[in-house]
Parts: sequence; C-alpha cells; structure tokens
Amino acid sequence: MLISKIDNNNTSVVCVHAEQVYNNLQISKRNTNRLSTISSDNELNEEELEINIIKVEKGIFCSTLTYSPLKEVCNYYAEHQEIKIVILDFNHIRLSQKNSHLYFQKLIENSTQRILIIRNLSSGIIDSSILSLIGYEEQPFYEEIIYNLKSLKIDKKELAKCDFTNHLENRLKEYFFKKDFEYHYSSSIYLNRYIDIKTILNSGDRFFLYCIYNLALKAIQQLKKNWKINKGDSDYILLCQTLNGAFIASILAELLLLDITYIDHLGPINKIYNSYNSALIEKEKKYIVVSDVVCLGTEVKIAKNIIEFAGGFYAGNISFIRIKTSEDSDKKFSNVEYLYEISNKRNILNYKVKTALDFKPLKNE
Repeated sequence: MLISKIDNNNTSVVCVHAEQVYNNLQISKRNTNRLSTISSDNELNEEELEINIIKVEKGIFCSTLTYSPLKEVCNYYAEHQEIKIVILDFNHIRLSQKNSHLYFQKLIENSTQRILIIRNLSSGIIDSSILSLIGYEEQPFYEEIIYNLKSLKIDKKELAKCDFTNHLENRLKEYFFKKDFEYHYSSSIYLNRYIDIKTILNSGDRFFLYCIYNLALKAIQQLKKNWKINKGDSDYILLCQTLNGAFIASILAELLLLDITYIDHLGPINKIYNSYNSALIEKEKKYIVVSDVVCLGTEVKIAKNIIEFAGGFYAGNISFIRIKTSEDSDKKFSNVEYLYEISNKRNILNYKVKTALDFKPLKNE
C-alpha cells in the first residue's frame, strides 16, 4: 500500500523517497537478525541485495532506491489504468539498486495511454538507454521529465490540487469537530474546535504516516540549523508527555535515529500516573519535546521545567499541529517545528481561542 499517494480525480502523485523510507523500516523489522554472508554483490539475489543496502541506510537519511517500493509503484499503476496523470517525485533519492531500471521500463510501457511525469531525478537512477527512448539525453539532474505519448492535455490547476498541504487540510477537516467554546483544562481557555488527533492516529490511514515523514523532513532542517545535531546524535533525546505524542515520537525516533523517553502524562488533563523518576531525564542530555497539538504551549512549558529541574537541557518542540497564538516579533520560534500551522493568515478551520473575558456575564453573577 502506497503511503504517500495523493489522488485528485484522474491525477495521482507519489513521493518515492517516502515509500523507500517506510519500506526500509518494515524490512528492517522483519530481518533484524538476518545478515548476508556473501561478500560480493554480484552473488546476491534481488532481496538479499536490498537487505544489505537497508542495513547501511537507515531512517529518513536513506538515499538509495531499492526494488521493492519501485516494484509496488509499478504494479499499482499497471492495475489502475483509469489514472491518466501519474507524478513520481524522486527528491532525496540519489542512487538505485541494480536492475531497478527494469521496473522503470515496465512503468513506461504501462504509461502509453496516460501522462507520466517524473520529477527531481538524479542521473544514474534510470538507465540512460530508457531515457533516450522517451526523448531525453543524459544529464546530471532532471527537474521534470514528461512522457506523453498521446499528447494528452495537462491541466495545471488539477495538478495543484494534489499539493500536500491542500490535501492535508482536506483530511484534517474530517477530524475537526465544532464545539460551543468548550473549556480546555490544561490552559484554562475556551476552544471552538476539537482536533481529534487520537482518531487520526488510530484510523489506520497510511497517509498520516506520510504526514509524520514530512514532519521528520522539516525537523531535519531544525536539527541541522538550530539544534546543531548530526545523524544519530546520542546527546539528543525525544521526549513525549501524552499518549498521542508518544505515537508520533515513536515513529519520529525511527526516522531520525534518536532515542525516546516518556513522562506519563502532562496533558491534555494534567495528571502524572506514575511517580516521577528523575532517572528518566539524563543530565547534560538535550531533549526535544514531541506533541500532537500545541496551542498556548502549557504542556510543553511543564515538560521544559521538568527537564531543566532534572539537569537536562530543553532543545525545542516538534508538533503535528501548532496554533499560532502569538506573533514572531513577541516570541522566538527558532526552536519550534510543526507539520501544520493554524494562524490568522491561514485559518480555514475557523479555529478560535477565548477566555471568560470574551463572554457576557451570566445574569446571576
């Protein structure tokens, strides 16, 4: 099942790197104790070669395309000829497994009645002989390759509807529930919308795995720029303080190759179920707090205080959704990363925050 597939009418988009990342995670779990004893790649079969590649390239840092995700993409679109525009994005892919060009060839052979668009393709991923067949000369990088044998019309507006953010907003609408400014216990405010993150995470919808992949990509920029962290840096630990945050953090930890710890739990209703154990927080270690939704940031601040009280360092926060309740000029957000932000500039869900000062007093007051 393709996790990154975004469909709109007869158009379909897939992020090949996301498929490769989750393919690697699944195969790594199935073959934890399996090691190839054959030293020469020429003697390995397709599956063994893939396992050897995955043992070297882990998490979101992988850059080699193996046969499994490409085969799955090829088979899916071979079976769904009703899809007339297929877009494959190869961003972050730099190399490919031996014989993978055979699946590219099949993909092109099955695309004679549709438009096939290949984006962000590095040289060497597709055999040059295959590219020459569709009219492209060999070069170091291809921003976009279009195979349109029947000269079909390309509707750019329809392509734009397959944008990740637009698709995410449409999906989030399914999990936003209107409330009559219900009281929010952790921050003593009233909210007119409830974001049902628990249902999202428990739905089994593989698209939300793709969401966490995108959150990990954004986090990498923070890790390198502001948190000064390298791949698999043992000084950094992900910390979660809610059950929803724990689900997100468990996947992020695998993608970012970081350790994880958990405080049970600080929100949304603040109640510690287990006695606090200072051993959970290691001195001199740097902690990144992982949240599902951050509005006023009360739970993050509590986690920050616990981390610093125990001798650790608070590095920042990663959240699935962030409600922007203060301006950048009033608060520094250099240590904050999020997948989706609700702000006064982009608030299609009409999310509002109020206090008791915003309501008319009751008659008996």
